[in-house]
Amino acid sequence: MRLSAYLAMVRERPSTFARRIGVSPATLSGWLHVPGRGPSRRNLLRIEQATRGRVRARDFEPEAVPESAEASATAIGDDVLDY
Repeated sequence: MRLSAYLAMVRERPSTFARRIGVSPATLSGWLHVPGRGPSRRNLLRIEQATRGRVRARDFEPEAVPESAEASATAIGDDVLDY
């Protein structure tokens, strides 16, 4: 589930959610509105915990999660080897 959909579902203001997970409202706004800008691994974990697993790392665009396997494979391209 997208973070924006979760916030609408539970009727929580983004600024309130931001404070709850320990980031500024401006930071959360960037994640919601700026393409390719997403939370760090630590903040992805905070989001997942705060939403009780309803919003997961994979729910963010792959470009926003550079540590993900999918993003790494995309960045490496044809050099990925199957073992």
